[in-house]
Amino acid sequence: MLVVVESAEVATVWARRSAAEREGRPQLPCGLADGADAEFWELHRVRHDQSAKRTFTRLPGRRPLARRAMATSDDLQLSSLGWLLDHHEAKYFDRRRMVDDLGLKPGDAVLDLGCGPGLWAPMFAEKVAPGGRVTGFDLSNELIGYAVSRLADHPLHENMNFEVGNFEATSFDDNLFDAVFLGNCCCYASDLSVVLGEAMRVSRGRVFSKDFDGGAVIFHPVEEHLAAKVMEAAARALKENPPEPPFDNFIGQKMHGAFRSAGFQDVTTRPYVIQMTSPLRNAEKRYLTKNATWLGTTAEPYLSEDDRKRWEATFDPASGILDDENFYFCMVEMITVGRV
Repeated sequence: MLVVVESAEVATVWARRSAAEREGRPQLPCGLADGADAEFWELHRVRHDQSAKRTFTRLPGRRPLARRAMATSDDLQLSSLGWLLDHHEAKYFDRRRMVDDLGLKPGDAVLDLGCGPGLWAPMFAEKVAPGGRVTGFDLSNELIGYAVSRLADHPLHENMNFEVGNFEATSFDDNLFDAVFLGNCCCYASDLSVVLGEAMRVSRGRVFSKDFDGGAVIFHPVEEHLAAKVMEAAARALKENPPEPPFDNFIGQKMHGAFRSAGFQDVTTRPYVIQMTSPLRNAEKRYLTKNATWLGTTAEPYLSEDDRKRWEATFDPASGILDDENFYFCMVEMITVGRV
């Protein structure tokens, strides 16, 4: 299935920033309203079905799509639509800072490889308009359909197009893009060298990989010994019983070496400290709760019953931990950059 939204030059938007943004707490864009609940996200899941059925045209510079079985978003760890929406909203301000640091410029052609529901694409479009194009590419029909529906009325929608396919063997010609961005998708690669090789093939400039690392996570005021046991048990579970499809919770620390091994030039890695403090926004609470639940579920085979119950009780809404004025969450993400 090919999903494409045709593009033309349009003027840059978001020139006027709100007072809240100037103070470092920008308003969220349309579709990411804080406090949205499950019914809000379900509405968007339903709405995208109609839009995804439209007929689109194939752009020049394409090879035939590779035909192979692909996992859906729900098959992968931490990749459901609801999770991705909450995750993006919780880290939206950090992600805008990352995009600002990429050095994209008007007229650039950007491939958002493993784009999911297209949450980064509008931020890239702001940088490359007028004259540039952002192409989102993902294996999930559901997520691409959501992206097409959500961004249909965006002021820069004509600068964005989306396709479904396998990011280990895309449909694009060699050297087609000025920049290729891989956002949290390398952790799912069955063969990372293949993914990076494909990104290198279609780029005529730089390749960026934005990743995370589960080895650097802080939840406070969770008891330190309990948190350490849960993290260790989750790491052991992922190693001794690796999920299928694959998921590498410690991918971030490996990316600098992976880029060098793949043959990229001028490889650099820049860390970003992600922090969440009281008072937490609703999206941050949802993200943190889901993150803690995933850790507990993953770690369960190697936790004592007492530790499992204590971890669950800690993040039960009744505990009030996310409303504690001393609550502090911290993790490290990183962007690795290489030139072809």
